[in-house]
Amino acid sequence: MTNLFAPLGINSFEWKAIRGKHVFASGNLFLAPRDLAKIGQLCLNKGEWNGTAKISKQWMEESTQSWIYPTEFGVGDGYGYQWWLHKNPAMWRTLVMRAYFIMKGDTYHLGE
Repeated sequence: MTNLFAPLGINSFEWKAIRGKHVFASGNLFLAPRDLAKIGQLCLNKGEWNGTAKISKQWMEESTQSWIYPTEFGVGDGYGYQWWLHKNPAMWRTLVMRAYFIMKGDTYHLGE
């Protein structure tokens, strides 16, 4: 996490671990909204932060492609590497209705 969070200036976070050593990568990351926005901006910039590649552009492009089409969940048109992919904007409204926020001090958590 120091390789990614430190260069973005993210110093305060909590990420739940599985068996005490592996982060629970699909959720349970608690951080400030501004820091979450930094991660979003990093993704929008295809892995670049202040002109420097922090995540390879190739991996960012590959991770946002549909690799499986899990129709049983009914929440997306495909699934990449931890990305639900949607072609229909109405789907985003449905997901937002099912999402929740948890506030812990100055930190927020978004979950589904």
